[in-house]
Amino acid sequence: MPPDAHWSILIVEDDASVVKFMQRAFESVQNPKFDVVHAGSIKAATDLLKEWKHDLVLLDLGLPDSTGLNGLERLLKAAPESPIVIMTGAGDDQIAAKAVELGAEDFLQKGQVDFKRIFRTVLFAIQRQRKRSTGSANVPESLKQIVNIVGTAISLHEKGVLSADDALTAVKNAHKQLKSMTGV
Repeated sequence: MPPDAHWSILIVEDDASVVKFMQRAFESVQNPKFDVVHAGSIKAATDLLKEWKHDLVLLDLGLPDSTGLNGLERLLKAAPESPIVIMTGAGDDQIAAKAVELGAEDFLQKGQVDFKRIFRTVLFAIQRQRKRSTGSANVPESLKQIVNIVGTAISLHEKGVLSADDALTAVKNAHKQLKSMTGV
């Protein structure tokens, strides 16, 4: 994982003690760095998802405005590209399995996992989503932009507008972008 990795997580949970635990735990991680935002309802979460770039959603299935899989279905409609990890109470294995079938990335049982497991689940969910998204329609456009940057740098160098050092810097920056897109 690159030393400057930075991820954003939305925690959709109405239990303040769970939210506080998660926020403290994620903030204690040095690499990657996490920005943690909290929403106490599905409505608040969908409003945030419209305006905020995030890497993952942690979703409680029992919220004031949603119970069971209804909240998951609403979030999947609001942000279909988002990896969502659900949090369930003990004994909700059938609901958790159905949630994964509907599109949740994974599930965690509240009270039965430590932060190491939560972190690993979040890490793997984000990595799986990024791997899938490299095949999406957004990647070819991003690749075109990188090819254009490299081509422009070479062309400007050949015309004497850019020094070799400046052209190399542009190519190195494009290389960094490509590495971050592909995870290589």
